[in-house]
Amino acid sequence: MHNRVSVGGVRLWQKRLIFSIILCLPATGFLALDWLIPSSAINRALQPWAPLATCLMSTLAIVYLGLVFWRSTIRGLKHQLFNVDSLITIGTSVAYAYSCISFVLLALQNNSLVVPAGRRVPLYFSTVTFLFVFVVLGKWLEMRAISRAQQSVKQLIRLKPSLAHVVSGGNVINIPVDRIEVGDRVIIHPHERIPIDGCVVDGVSSVNEAIITGESAPVSKQPDSRVIGGTTNGSGELVIVADHLYEETLLAQIIQLIRSTRSDRTINEDIADRMSNVFVPLVILFALICFAVRYFFLGSDLSSAMTMFISIIMVACPYAFGLASPSVTTASVDLGTRNGILIKGSRSLESLSQVDTIVFDKTGTLTKGQLAVTDVITISATAKETMSIASSLAKHSLHPLAQAIARRSSKRQIETRAVKRLEVVTNQGISGLIGGKKYYLGSEEYARKLHKSGLPDTSKLRRMGKVICYVFTRQQILGVIGISDQPKEGAVGLIKQLHQLGIKTYLLSGDSETATKAIARRLGIKQIIANTKPDDKAKEVISLRQKGHVVAMVGDGINDAPALASASVGIAIGTGTEAAIETGDIVIVNGSPQLIYNALRLAKLTTHKIRQNIFFSLFYNVVSLPIAAGTLAGIGVELSPELASLIMAMSITTITVNSLTLRISDLNDERDLTSSVAPIILFMLFTVIYVIFLMAGTR
Repeated sequence: MHNRVSVGGVRLWQKRLIFSIILCLPATGFLALDWLIPSSAINRALQPWAPLATCLMSTLAIVYLGLVFWRSTIRGLKHQLFNVDSLITIGTSVAYAYSCISFVLLALQNNSLVVPAGRRVPLYFSTVTFLFVFVVLGKWLEMRAISRAQQSVKQLIRLKPSLAHVVSGGNVINIPVDRIEVGDRVIIHPHERIPIDGCVVDGVSSVNEAIITGESAPVSKQPDSRVIGGTTNGSGELVIVADHLYEETLLAQIIQLIRSTRSDRTINEDIADRMSNVFVPLVILFALICFAVRYFFLGSDLSSAMTMFISIIMVACPYAFGLASPSVTTASVDLGTRNGILIKGSRSLESLSQVDTIVFDKTGTLTKGQLAVTDVITISATAKETMSIASSLAKHSLHPLAQAIARRSSKRQIETRAVKRLEVVTNQGISGLIGGKKYYLGSEEYARKLHKSGLPDTSKLRRMGKVICYVFTRQQILGVIGISDQPKEGAVGLIKQLHQLGIKTYLLSGDSETATKAIARRLGIKQIIANTKPDDKAKEVISLRQKGHVVAMVGDGINDAPALASASVGIAIGTGTEAAIETGDIVIVNGSPQLIYNALRLAKLTTHKIRQNIFFSLFYNVVSLPIAAGTLAGIGVELSPELASLIMAMSITTITVNSLTLRISDLNDERDLTSSVAPIILFMLFTVIYVIFLMAGTR
C-alpha cells in the first residue's frame, strides 16, 4: 500500500479516472439506447457500430490503464508474489482477449467490422471499460484519503519562516532559517512565526503553541522561558538565543517523525500482504474451477461461463482489505499530531491499544518536577517573619529546596534582607547574620546541632512525603517549612480514568518509600516502586512484562530512557530530556497528563476503526463471492462483471469514508459519537445500494 502519497500522485489518478470515464461514455450511450428506446430508429442504426466503437475504447483503456496494473503485477511476480493488482490484470485482460478473438472471428465471418442489425454478440469490451472506471475510482479514493490525512505534514512545513532577524555585530540582518547557529540572538517581532527553538533573554509576550502542543490557550513568555520554532508570537517583541540548529528543532523532528511513521508498516498491513499472496492464487483457482464446472459439466455457453469467471475475479479483489489498516493509521497519526501527540511508529498504536498496565515515573510526569512550599508552621515567629528570614538565606543558595523557598517569597512579595557572613554546610543548611543576629535554615540534623530537644513534631508532614526545613536561631525555633513536589493539573483525573478502563497503574520513583507513598496516595495509585535506580526501573518494567502484562512506561528523564525502551510501548513527556523523547514510541508534546489518556483513547479508536474496515471489506466479498459463483442463478440472480467491480469500488468508498471520520473525532469529548455512529450509517447506506444494484441485475 502507499503510505506516502504526493499531490502529483493523486492528480495522476484523477486524470486516469477522467480518462476512464470518457472511454466509458460510448458504451454507456449504447446501453442507454438499448435499454430506454430499443425499437427506435436511432438505436437500430447505431447498435451495429457498438462492438467496433467499444473495441476501440477498451483498447485505449488496456493500453493506457491496463499497463499500469500489468507493471504492478509483473513487479510482484518477479518477487514471486501475487498482489491485488494481479486480479484486476487477469480480469480485464481475459475479458479483453476473449472479446477481441470473438470480434475478429465475427468480422471474418461477415467480412465487415459492423455487426449485422439485430444480431447480439457476447462481447465484453463495455465490461472492460466499466471495470477500469470502478477500479481507478477505488484507487483514486484510496490515494485521496491518504493524501488528505497527510495535510498535517504540509501544515507543519508551512510553519517554517523563510527568514530570521539575527543580531550580528550590533546590526540586525535577515538570514535563512537554515543558517541560524546555536547561540545566535534572534529578534521576534509581534505576530511573527518563531523561526527556531530557543530561550527568551529579553521581552515579554504570549505565544500561540496550539499547532505544536495542541494547547489552545496562549502561553506567557518572559526571560528564561523556552520557545518552540513554528509557533506564533503575540503582541510583544521577544529576543531569544537559539539553542538548536533548525534540523534539530522540535518542529523538524515532528515532521520527520510523521514521515517515518507513514513509511512504517503495521502488523495488519503485513497480514494483508501475506493474505493477498495466498488469497489471489486461490481466487484464480476457484474462478477456473467454477468456469470449468459451468462450461464443461453444466452445459452453459462460453459467454455465460466467461461472465462468471470475470465476476468472481473482480468481486474477490482484496483492494479494500489492503486499505483497511493504512488509511486508518494515517488518519490517526494526523489526529494525534493536531492534539499534541506524536506517534513514532504505526505499531506503537497497536501496542498501546492492548496495554493493561502503565508505569509512571513520578517527577516531571505526574508531578510538576519543581519543588514548592506547601506548609509554613509557626513556632516563635509569624509565618511572614519565618519566610522572610528563610528566603533571605535561601536566595544565596542553588539548592532546589532553597530555590523553592525563594520562589514562594518572590511570588508572595515577602521582603528579603541583607545577609552577612554567609556559611554553607553541605547537605545540611545555610546560616548568616541578618540585622546583626545569626539565623539558620536547614535540615533536622542541622537543627539538632543547636537544639538537642524541643524540636516540633513534623511526623504528619513526613507521612505526606514532604521535606522539612527548619528556621531557627541558637535560642529558639522560629518555624518549620514543608516542601514537596506537586501533582500536575489533571494527574488525579488521569489515574481515575485509567482505573475505570481496568488498567493497573504503578508509581515508580528514585525517592524514598515514604515520599513515594505520599504522592501515590494523593494521585490515587496503590502500587508503588520506590528507591529505584535507572537500571532498576528497566528491570521492574521487564518483570511486569514477564508476568504477562502489556506495559506502557511514561517518563521524561535520562534515567527513564532504559525503562522506556524496555516497555511494550514507551510514552515520553515532551517537556523532558532529549534522551527520553528519543527513546519513547509516543511523545506527549506539552506534558499534559490528559494527553496520556487521549493517546490511549486514540490507540483504541484506531484499532476499532481497523476492525470495522476489515469487517466491511470481508462482508462484501463473503456475500458477493457465492452470488458471483452462480449459487442464485436458479432464481435469476447473477452478478455481472460491471456490478462486481462496482461492489469493489463501493467497499473501498466505505472504508475510505469510515477512516476519514477519525480525523474529525474529538479526543477530549467522551460523548463524541462520530467514530461510532458513522460506520453504522455507512454500512446501512451501502448495503441498501448493494441490494438495489443486485436486484437491478436480476435476470
